[in-house]
Amino acid sequence: YADAPCHNSSSGATQTGSGTVNITLTSVSNCSVNVPQMGSIVPSSGGTIATSSISINIPPNALGTGSSNVSFSVARPDTAPPATLNAAPISGAVKRITASDSNGTSITTLSNSIEITITYNDSDIPSGTSESNLQLAYWNTTTNTWDPVSATIDTTLNIITANVDHLSDFAPIYPVGEGAPS
Repeated sequence: YADAPCHNSSSGATQTGSGTVNITLTSVSNCSVNVPQMGSIVPSSGGTIATSSISINIPPNALGTGSSNVSFSVARPDTAPPATLNAAPISGAVKRITASDSNGTSITTLSNSIEITITYNDSDIPSGTSESNLQLAYWNTTTNTWDPVSATIDTTLNIITANVDHLSDFAPIYPVGEGAPS
């Protein structure tokens, strides 16, 4: 993650033989670590994972039919996927949603859709962009594009809600350039 915002290079340290090595750490100014919000769901029961900026409603059996907890993590990526030729994510609104079963195996594809509601701030919408043109999209790692999903937008509450069948990076996006999603 050499291009991550909190990256600070090091020449390393070498220790030969026994003894104590003192290491000095220096903080990187204007840098903060994005701590993921964690939660767990029993797949056969379903439930909701919620933070101040996202709510994930998981119906029973969307994660399988087991009774062992599935761990969920919602975080702002240290390095968010970029804008593309036709779409850009709202600044700071990208959410990386991951889940793993009780064995630690990642879950990316779901048995049934889950509902994701992401909150955004009016102040993060670029000047000249109509709020009604916002869409919810996921970052497609195969094509390196933001792919919109069918969603509803509530411009009064500043939320975008969609049903999705997989987990990845999601964000409210706005159109840019020619060929922008509509």
